[in-house]
Amino acid sequence: MFWNENALVHAFLSFNSSFSITLSTAYLHAEHPDTLKRCIPAYDTNRHFPVFVMVNENLMTHTPMQVVILAGGLGTRIRSLSEGKPKSLIQVAGRPFIKHQLELLVQHKLTRILLCVGYLGEHIEAYVGDGSKFGMKVSYAYEDPDQLRGTGGALVQALPLLEESFLVLYGDSYLPMDYQAFIQAFRKDTNPALMSVYKNNGKWWDTSNVSIIGQRIAAYSKKGGLKESDYIDYGLSAYDRPIIEQYKDNPPPLDLAHIQKTLVSQKQLGAFIVQERFYEVGKPKGIKELERYLQKEDEDPS
Repeated sequence: MFWNENALVHAFLSFNSSFSITLSTAYLHAEHPDTLKRCIPAYDTNRHFPVFVMVNENLMTHTPMQVVILAGGLGTRIRSLSEGKPKSLIQVAGRPFIKHQLELLVQHKLTRILLCVGYLGEHIEAYVGDGSKFGMKVSYAYEDPDQLRGTGGALVQALPLLEESFLVLYGDSYLPMDYQAFIQAFRKDTNPALMSVYKNNGKWWDTSNVSIIGQRIAAYSKKGGLKESDYIDYGLSAYDRPIIEQYKDNPPPLDLAHIQKTLVSQKQLGAFIVQERFYEVGKPKGIKELERYLQKEDEDPS
């Protein structure tokens, strides 16, 4: 049965001490399609009479999410600057790029990180370690650099380490956005996945590759070329774990874009519009742009 009050967890805990709480994700499907996507299942001490408690949205907003960083690429476009290092360790404004990336996440209270690494991944682990020096906890999922699985395949391989819901960003992306607003939007959304998008007007930062209807992605193409598309994939997305589990028997390589396009075709990929531009260090030009941005932030941190 469902307790349909929009109650705080602590209120429920004081409701009846005979209940034991299991903090795991539950889905409200056909009978309650418009309720919150997540709730807390609770049982009595004999695990009889399951009760699904709707959690207050504000409480859910502040629950940290796991961040998965896809950092297994070969970095072929920037090898002249990498000096035998993975992209994550390229010097940007005098420091390894991943230091900037992790510090940004900590600022937004995101402290559980899973790094999916491949090419020279041991160098990344040697620098980042367990994450304690950044104020976070970092774990690793390795893939064979000679048999790369693709961005989607890296998530499939990391399934044993993925939490019930998680964020995904790329190892060469610096995304100065409101992460908590994005998380809140994902938790409110009934879709199992959410993509951040930026209004690109077809030309500003790269070829526009997304069109949206309301708060949903209506069309997406990784390579662009969509008619009447004014938005571009910003680089941060969120998923419920079952989305990735569906591909565990899919042969590699598997691109994350394939998973996203499938979600679009099923009308299950939400859209979150970001106002601040993104930065990428996949090309020398991108490094210079990010360095200018970081210098400006240092001069005017407000």
